[in-house]
Amino acid sequence: MEEIKLLIQGMKTDIDSKFMAMESQLSQMEDKISNKVNTHMNKKFEDLNRDLQDLRSRLDNQEKRLYNLEKVSVERNLVFFGVIENEKSYFDLLNAMIHIIDQKIGVPVQASEIQSVKRLGKKNSKPRPVSVVLTTLGSKINILKNKKRLDGTGIYVSQEFPVPILEKRRMLKAQLKTEIEKGNVAYLNYDKLIIKEKPTDTSHKKRQLSVSPIQPSNKTASQKNDPTIAQSYSNWKNNRTPQNTAKKHRTHQNTMHAYVQHSNDE
Repeated sequence: MEEIKLLIQGMKTDIDSKFMAMESQLSQMEDKISNKVNTHMNKKFEDLNRDLQDLRSRLDNQEKRLYNLEKVSVERNLVFFGVIENEKSYFDLLNAMIHIIDQKIGVPVQASEIQSVKRLGKKNSKPRPVSVVLTTLGSKINILKNKKRLDGTGIYVSQEFPVPILEKRRMLKAQLKTEIEKGNVAYLNYDKLIIKEKPTDTSHKKRQLSVSPIQPSNKTASQKNDPTIAQSYSNWKNNRTPQNTAKKHRTHQNTMHAYVQHSNDE
């Protein structure tokens, strides 16, 4: 019996050691498999992240190209608001726009200088805006420079903007109104809001009157004998040289010339 017990005990010890060895081997295999899987997954994730960054870069470039194309597509476009909608054909609308530009804005234009005209949006009770595509950018700039001549006619004109810029301008209008109510000078410049604070101090100091030189006439007997006055008069008289007089005359001429030049520049 003792031999059997010892045999069983030895078998149990041997089995336990084999189990421990197997567990160790399994643990090592699990670590190797886990490391391999993690390495493989990390590489896959790095590849996927690289591809994602590349796609994002391409998408950004495509959006920039699309934006530039939209900007160029409306570069020579104007939108007229308040034009009565009573035309019956394309040529009626074309002639109406030529009349407005030529007669009311005062910019001579011919049919060959207008690429196309069309109403924007669905027809309703109010006149729809009119998009006018010009053949040259110079014609557009000339019309915008003289658009104030439409004041009082119920018609006004603006340059046409791409859809993203138009949406951005709409969002900025609320802030524009707030800044104007504050008394600041604010306006929209394409897709940006320009704000200039109103100056608080508008007072200007008056220039002090210069003391007139002492004249030789109308002097009393006491003033004639005053050595201070006599010396002041002598200095004033000596300084009235032909060169100083000519220099003063040239200064006045240069000031007038600069004023005329400034007016011409405007």
